[in-house]
Amino acid sequence: MLLVALAASLVAQDFRSSVGLGGQTCAEWSSHHRRPGVDRRLDQQWLFGFLSGANFALSKDSEHKLLWGSVDPRNYVDFIDHYCASHPSTLAQDAAFALVKDLKEEGGL
Repeated sequence: MLLVALAASLVAQDFRSSVGLGGQTCAEWSSHHRRPGVDRRLDQQWLFGFLSGANFALSKDSEHKLLWGSVDPRNYVDFIDHYCASHPSTLAQDAAFALVKDLKEEGGL
């Protein structure tokens, strides 16, 4: 019985994590995106790397990929900007995971 409870607890936990700028809060992301500068460009490059990694992971065992290519990358940054404005205390990685989820749904994955 204890083993079942422990297993259920582990399944309920979210073990997603990322390395780098994804660990900053959405409030920090938003402060970087109010004006042009190095921090803003670093955040954007982190996001593009995160999305590239997600795309690789999703397509590794299939032909399916996230919607990519014809979409202006600024749309992805805009998604994160809007998410972070609504969820300032969450992490930027949470916004990136939400974007991946949205792209997966749009792509039928």
